[in-house]
Amino acid sequence: MFSTVQQHPDERVVFATPDSSFAALIWDHDGASNQAGMEQAIDRLLDAGCRYLVCGGRKCETWHDLADAIFGIRTLDFSEAASDAIFLMTTWHTDESVDDVANFFVLNTSIDGNRPGNFLVVNVGRDPGEAVDLAVKKLAARLA
Repeated sequence: MFSTVQQHPDERVVFATPDSSFAALIWDHDGASNQAGMEQAIDRLLDAGCRYLVCGGRKCETWHDLADAIFGIRTLDFSEAASDAIFLMTTWHTDESVDDVANFFVLNTSIDGNRPGNFLVVNVGRDPGEAVDLAVKKLAARLA
């Protein structure tokens, strides 16, 4: 299943996500998000069951580092087994094309050795993200 949402940097994060573990791609189109908005988006993804987060576009390394920090804080008091059971894998893709990141997202985001059944694209910024959505949809359709 493939889903997409648009997140504007000056708006509250509201999106529905799959009910099971999933991979998400955050594509930051303009780099205008502040840290509080970025943290809120990551919190929502983790709350919804995101297990693999791919970060592309502007500020992608910042998105990645925040996700790692938030996950670390959330699981600080967890046992190793409990932390591993919900482990969040993250990557960032500085200066990579939409097609290259979409390819990585769809083909290389296994969770516990299994390809995710659900993919979520979060387009951040004022760009509607049609190019990102199309690139991911094409690849996801090949797997279906």
